[in-house]
Amino acid sequence: MRFRNMPAIITLTAGLIASVLMIFAGLPLEAFMIRLFIVLLSASIVSLLARRIVNRLLEAAKDKESVQEKSNANGENAEPQEGEEDGKDTEKQ
Repeated sequence: MRFRNMPAIITLTAGLIASVLMIFAGLPLEAFMIRLFIVLLSASIVSLLARRIVNRLLEAAKDKESVQEKSNANGENAEPQEGEEDGKDTEKQ
């Protein structure tokens, strides 16, 4: 899990922004706490989903890359080097 800290960072950032906005709005403490709880809960759920999606995308890319490396190591689908074109000499005289 590469992005283990991602949910905590997103949740704390959302809580900080919500707190600052509600302090400037002058909300009473009860409304402040209820809204902050809702913001933190929803940000936590969204950030957990985002982490799962990002990790799956990275794993899929890594798997695709490893399959491609294995096929290149076996000589299949090898791309021609510079100056070569499908094993033929590109210089014509």
